[in-house]
Amino acid sequence: TDGVYLQLMDLILEDGKIVHKTIVFTGDKSHLNRHKGVHSQARDSAELPFVFAKLALAPEFTGKQIRITNLLAEYWDEANLGLLAIEGMTEGNWQKSHVFPVVAVGLWYAYSKGCHFPWCET
Repeated sequence: TDGVYLQLMDLILEDGKIVHKTIVFTGDKSHLNRHKGVHSQARDSAELPFVFAKLALAPEFTGKQIRITNLLAEYWDEANLGLLAIEGMTEGNWQKSHVFPVVAVGLWYAYSKGCHFPWCET
């Protein structure tokens, strides 16, 4: 999360079909020029547990599914939060599944380098 937007997409496929879909977006697009100072521990503490709890909505793991979970984080130090949320799940037997993390961290740094809005320093 950047403190303004938090996005989660959780898909489960079985036999080539989507059998479960959870999509969560928190935030308000009208904040475009009001980002400065909103990235905070207090806001993360409120929003992250709400979104991470949505991972528990998935059906029971049977070994036949492929689960694709995308959690958007803007900085490298937040990538671990998503992994902890996934690995800490006890609902639905998903701890028996294999986890293959894919992390891309460079794009936000490239954006923030060239950003000239006051909120870029968040």
